[in-house]
Amino acid sequence: MRYPEKLLFWFALAASLLAGWGLERVREAPRAWIGAALGAGGALFLAVVVFLRGSRIADWLAAGRVDPEHVADSPQTRVGSWILALVLAAALLGLAALAARRRSAAGLAAAQLAALLPLAGLVMTAPVADFAPSPWLPLAGPGAEVLPAGPSGPLSDPSYLTLVRISAFNLGAAPGVLYGLRYPLAHDLDGLYSPLAASVLLHLPALDGDGRANWMRALGVQAVVLNEAPGTTKLQSLSAAEGASRLFAVRDPAPPVWWPRSAVAAGSAGQAFRFVSRAPDPVADVIAARPVVHHPGAQVALRAETPDEIEIDVAGQGGLLVLRRAFQPLYTASAEGKPLPTLPVNLSLLGVEVPPGTHRVRVAVGAGPEKLAGGVAVAAFRVALGMAWRRDSATDQA
Repeated sequence: MRYPEKLLFWFALAASLLAGWGLERVREAPRAWIGAALGAGGALFLAVVVFLRGSRIADWLAAGRVDPEHVADSPQTRVGSWILALVLAAALLGLAALAARRRSAAGLAAAQLAALLPLAGLVMTAPVADFAPSPWLPLAGPGAEVLPAGPSGPLSDPSYLTLVRISAFNLGAAPGVLYGLRYPLAHDLDGLYSPLAASVLLHLPALDGDGRANWMRALGVQAVVLNEAPGTTKLQSLSAAEGASRLFAVRDPAPPVWWPRSAVAAGSAGQAFRFVSRAPDPVADVIAARPVVHHPGAQVALRAETPDEIEIDVAGQGGLLVLRRAFQPLYTASAEGKPLPTLPVNLSLLGVEVPPGTHRVRVAVGAGPEKLAGGVAVAAFRVALGMAWRRDSATDQA
């Protein structure tokens, strides 16, 4: 479902053909309605079970298996939404069963269209222009790495539009990305971030002010919006209080690329997290996933940077180059055409082992997985084409 515009035409063509063939098969099969009827009965039965066991399910949800911020709402929202979804599924499947038994194409189409009603939330209710840029945008600076804040306390109007307007004022990602802001500590909705980055997001709220500020520095956060006192001297106030929110600058955040003063090896992911949280300077002194012979004092200069490729000039006695990018195995590093090892640094950042001397280090997204996926796709297409040709030949002979 991500980015369907890439293959929208082919998806629409295939989906319409499959829907038409399925509709014809249901109309022609006299007992096709039984499956939909059984599905409706099963959904209704599950709705009754969830209703009768709602208190136990709510207790299970509240026993640490949901975000603590949502525990109080779980009995009302989670269980209730499950019951409603199951009842709606039973009703739609019941309508489809009735239409299939009567072999009504219009009834089947109506059941399908009714099933799309939950997508109504995707309909635009307000244009982006209604959400003005935050007055803090000039203070944060163009292209700033930002950690926004959410609403604090009860709202007189807890509508979705109100929440989005508060988020926009607090430099939230919507619409902050439209103005060039970046969000190194935001949750990745596409699921592309590594388990290492997920570990940072999971444990960050449990830290004190100094620990959180250390992670902001290590990940390059330049500005942060807080609803409470920061509890640390590592943040500098940039604005007077605006309601419950204040804007702070992070002192000495990590640059896009740098050469640390020292690098130690981590025995585990937990040790790396504690190291960064407690380090006097998590930018100058870093922790890597494995031992690296590191010599301080190298000269580093960023020459070019795009989303898929970075070029850095490095001159020194060899050691660990750190990039303000999340570690991903897709990244490959090389110098003068020779591959260089990569590894996680400060738990979730990208590190490159650079040999002594002067080098132009190139870090890029490897094309190997894409080539493999393309080869598999071509092979699958050829197999499908061969099966279709054989079937047509067999039909002609018959």
